[in-house]
Amino acid sequence: MPPDKINEYTVNASVLQAVVAVMADTNIMRKAMQGTSINWGEMTGVISYFQAEFCHTLPLSPHRFRERVTAFQKQGYESLISKKFKNQSARKVSYTIERLILSLDSLPERPYNTTVAEMYNMFVRGELTVVDPETGELYDPQNYTDKNGDPIVLSDATIANYLNTPKNKALRSKLHDTQWDFNNRYRPFHLRRNGVYALSKISLDDRDLPRPMANGQRVKAYYAYDVVSGCVVGRAYSRLKTADLLDIFESHGIARKKLKSELRLFMQGERQVEKYRDVGINWWDYCGSILVNSYPTYLEKLPPLLARINREKRNSKNYVLFLGETNAESNQAPCLSLVQFQIDDGELVLSAYQRSSDANLGLPADIYHLYLMARQIELPLKSITLFLGNVHIYENNIERTRELLAGNEDVRFDLNV
Repeated sequence: MPPDKINEYTVNASVLQAVVAVMADTNIMRKAMQGTSINWGEMTGVISYFQAEFCHTLPLSPHRFRERVTAFQKQGYESLISKKFKNQSARKVSYTIERLILSLDSLPERPYNTTVAEMYNMFVRGELTVVDPETGELYDPQNYTDKNGDPIVLSDATIANYLNTPKNKALRSKLHDTQWDFNNRYRPFHLRRNGVYALSKISLDDRDLPRPMANGQRVKAYYAYDVVSGCVVGRAYSRLKTADLLDIFESHGIARKKLKSELRLFMQGERQVEKYRDVGINWWDYCGSILVNSYPTYLEKLPPLLARINREKRNSKNYVLFLGETNAESNQAPCLSLVQFQIDDGELVLSAYQRSSDANLGLPADIYHLYLMARQIELPLKSITLFLGNVHIYENNIERTRELLAGNEDVRFDLNV
């Protein structure tokens, strides 16, 4: 509907609502009409004033104005709208027929357009029964006839044209395609963009090295790539082809003994720092005795979310966990801001956004935590993608970071808070 018509109908509705409100108020009517019935002649005089003031398009004739008020009381806003809008009298394929065509196309085997046309024409001729799957109601072919009572038969080309309109193509893709295909074809703002700065986006993936070992098996490798530069920023290998990534991570003592326990306490909502100290974790000591609005506050919501994912496993659903809150009082705001779980063709795609990250200290732990979260979902892991808003190395840890990269695994970093 054109904007000028929307404005016109809005003004007309406001005037009629005012008239109806006055008519409903018996005290005002008694004073205005002095106990007599409504004088529509005087009423239209008032309406003439409002026409000059607000430019409404209601009739000024007392008889016609009274008809408009009566119609507005019975039909509401619909009485104000011209019949030329949403009039389907000249349209062969009405909204009802279009929805029937889309319903036939929604069959799980994804029928061809010609098959949909064949089923539709069989239905309107009474040769096919169609049932509403939600209500169990039988569709009546008599509702799909022209003014002469003949069935509205459509050609293959007509049905194909309606199925392939942009709106309907998006609806069909939502139903038939994978979530990845639907998002990338019909949700332009969902498309991901490459990072701008190095280490702003890290992608992890596994692969088999091309050359086999002497026993014929291939080395299992897992790489962490910096998407912007293309550099490999992390790697892990195993001689066993069936080796699990978790086994590779857990070959490191800190991950096996401390980080796994840390995530478990987070998910339990444990806020007492002493409990972390009991399992050998002392890097929360600077927070005092209690973690205020920190990781446990938000990660305690993770177990029910994981249970829901395992229960539903919906391809069309984005399962999201938000961490942190603006202006919330905290002695350590979570650096991890968002974790999103998606299912693509029966595989788990995990994406996360981290507002701030120590590349040499916190980042490896966060990657491991994300992997542990993924392992609690009963689906094979396809990928983990981590978006980083700010990645840094503190000056007092630069030399020690160089030592770590040179192969010294006994390096100890200073914690900056």
